[in-house]
Amino acid sequence: MRQPVYSVTALVGELRSVLEDTYQDIWVQGEISDLAKPASGHLYFSLKEGATLIRCALFSNRRRQFNATPEDGMQALLRGRVSVYEARGDLQLIVSYVEDAGEGALRREFERLKRKLAAEGLFDEKHKQPLPSYPKVIGVISSQRGAAVHDIRVTLARRYPLARLILYPTLVQGDEAADNIIHMLTVATQRREVDLLILARGGGSAEDLQAFNHEGVARAVFACKQSKLPVVSAIGHQTDFVITDLVADLRAPTPTAAAEAVSPQRTQLHATLRHESESLHRIMQRAVDTRRQNLDYTRARLGHPQHSIQTARQSLRAMLGKLGYLSQTRLNQHQLQMQQQSAQLRYHSPQAILARNLQHLRATRRRLAHTVTTRFAAATQTRRHLAHKLQLMNPANTLQRGYAILEDQQRKVVMDADKTQRGQLLTASVARGKLECVVERIVKP
Repeated sequence: MRQPVYSVTALVGELRSVLEDTYQDIWVQGEISDLAKPASGHLYFSLKEGATLIRCALFSNRRRQFNATPEDGMQALLRGRVSVYEARGDLQLIVSYVEDAGEGALRREFERLKRKLAAEGLFDEKHKQPLPSYPKVIGVISSQRGAAVHDIRVTLARRYPLARLILYPTLVQGDEAADNIIHMLTVATQRREVDLLILARGGGSAEDLQAFNHEGVARAVFACKQSKLPVVSAIGHQTDFVITDLVADLRAPTPTAAAEAVSPQRTQLHATLRHESESLHRIMQRAVDTRRQNLDYTRARLGHPQHSIQTARQSLRAMLGKLGYLSQTRLNQHQLQMQQQSAQLRYHSPQAILARNLQHLRATRRRLAHTVTTRFAAATQTRRHLAHKLQLMNPANTLQRGYAILEDQQRKVVMDADKTQRGQLLTASVARGKLECVVERIVKP
């Protein structure tokens, strides 16, 4: 059977349909090269990996939907569909989205960790703590030489110079930054020397901020909150969030904003102090007026001192009489108790106890002698009776009357003729000696 013959147009068209149906929405990563920017606004370039490449087309209507701008030499992550350019039969990728491969990986890792910690409840509002209104000691975890610490110092000196600042110096970017930050968060939690913590940095690129998207740092911030130590995240980036922003009790867009959030304004503090001072003065004045009125009322009720003295004398006489009666009653009670205790003491004296014990010992001795005599007589009679019965049951007496005891070779007593055999050797015990016997004949009863 003859194979069908395709025209070039038909073959390219069929290949295009198959590829577009199979690879409608895919992601491809590689290096951009041979970038062309014609006046139409479309972009044409190659995406290569080593010696392998694929032609790509990015139309102008798609470029407005994302921020990344393709450049020669850029490692890019592309999303699109596979097609065939029919005019030349070239395989090409129609691009719908472009992102920097490095930033894209960071963003995907950020979203993965964000979903994981959110599912565990680390971002829940129920864990958020209010910041203290007037912190005495403020801790800052940041780079010792960074602008963030300087901004916080200046802001606190201007707004709230009463607060003392403790710096926990750490790296804020690089491979060791996350471990440094975790260590300082742990140190601040253990020392318990600050009222709150500011985790600060002066902004930076996505790569620079990776220490604040680290899972261990996020869990260390959450551990501070669990220890009742509020944490403010001030990473200095206005638009995007980092993971510590979501875990912390408060997110501040800049270190300066963080210092303002944790400190009251000096003028506001002065106004509050004046208000509280005036309120305290009014309260004290009302208390003094109330006590003055009570004093006047008490003075009016007191009356003439002579009357009070007379009343006190009468009360004293009544109390003296009552005291004499109670004293005599109490004395009589004590005398009666002493008599009772003396009688008990005489009863429990050693001489009385010894006399009672001697009398009890004599009576016990008499009962014991009588019991021993009675039981000995009864035991003697019982022994005689048992000896007589034992004598009657003695097998030797039976043998004396002419009887014999037959035993087989195993020393078992023969009591049944049916259990013996002709020729069997038996031993007969008589009154004086033993006889070896052989069974000649068995007579059944």
